[in-house]
Amino acid sequence: MDGLRSMAQLVALAEEGNFRRAAERLGVTHSALSQAIARIEGAYGVTLFERSRRGVRPTAYGRRLVEGARAALTAVREAERDVEMMRDMRSGRLAVGADPAVAEPILGAAAAQLMRDYPGLAVSVRACCWRRMADALRAGEIDVHFGLAPDRPPSEVRLSAFALTPPVAVARAGHPLTRAPVAAAELFAGPVLCFDAPGWVFARLGAAHPAALPDPSRAREVVTTVQDMALLRRMALAGEAACIMPGAAAAEDLAAGRLARISLAEGPLFPGPLDAVAAMLETRPPPPAALALVRRVRRALGGAARARRAG
Repeated sequence: MDGLRSMAQLVALAEEGNFRRAAERLGVTHSALSQAIARIEGAYGVTLFERSRRGVRPTAYGRRLVEGARAALTAVREAERDVEMMRDMRSGRLAVGADPAVAEPILGAAAAQLMRDYPGLAVSVRACCWRRMADALRAGEIDVHFGLAPDRPPSEVRLSAFALTPPVAVARAGHPLTRAPVAAAELFAGPVLCFDAPGWVFARLGAAHPAALPDPSRAREVVTTVQDMALLRRMALAGEAACIMPGAAAAEDLAAGRLARISLAEGPLFPGPLDAVAAMLETRPPPPAALALVRRVRRALGGAARARRAG
């Protein structure tokens, strides 16, 4: 088979199911593509595509060859992207996945700084919760993921840990639960919204408040989880439910007086910081731009922590 061009022809024909559309996609004529596929079939001595009035579809031989061609083309695209990034990051692309629960405190300042330092670098950020982190990395959809630490880190994923401010309990300004410290049992007796999180977050929450949550393994069941942080914020501002959200996500509304903190008589809502990670595949060389972003995130979080201590 004649290298990358033939691979691209096979993949295009399999995906389009039609010689005319595949030829248009590749920028060649119908007859040129037909002849190219015939040459590939002749080289292997098998029929790769069944032709009919409805179009074409791969045979068993064709499906296997298309599968390999698609994987090879993906690998080449990834290699080309890595080379682009390695040219001092003056150009190239970086695809970032961000867990909605922690995207703003982790990525805001750091991503902006990276783009200022390397204006030729095209950075795309997509919402990608902790549940899809490993799948998105394996599929090459993202180069690096920033989010909550997973319950069971996949063996092929390299993690770099960060400590974030702990979650807080809040409600709309003037809510009865915000007027004086309340028992955790009183907080969890009513409706409670919570950011979507791995099991360890709820296990720690339950362990910290055994009287209110006697079975830590079922702590998730007593709250309503919301993955979309903008929706979680709107629900907290407009409704009567209490809300548990990352401290950094609530900071602006708390400062503006739109939300008020719910203080617990027993002490802090959550024991210790919220564990977050940057994740990249062990099986793929880390893109220099991703490493540069991780360094900037670490510096930004360190600066924010020092500012809180000074304040």
